[in-house]
Amino acid sequence: MKTYTFKLSHDNGSFKLSTYATDLETAQNMVMNAEGCPLSALKLISEVETLYKVVKFFRVSGRREILRRGLTIDEAKRVVNNYPDSNRSLVGFEKQ
Repeated sequence: MKTYTFKLSHDNGSFKLSTYATDLETAQNMVMNAEGCPLSALKLISEVETLYKVVKFFRVSGRREILRRGLTIDEAKRVVNNYPDSNRSLVGFEKQ
């Protein structure tokens, strides 16, 4: 997933809008459908890969320990799957 930021200029004024999508075309369609504007009203400002961090959650204490940062979603899934199951903790990932 990537974060796409657009500058939108149409009858309602000019403003910035961000959305999450897998590709540029999907992001453009989401914005056009939500705002009711043509493609010519959109200008892409930035395209940033969404990064994730892998976190170890301790069940009893509720403490959290960050294991890795700056991962793509596929890398984060791979790291989480490499950790064994435990009764004391679990490993998951979340957006940074």
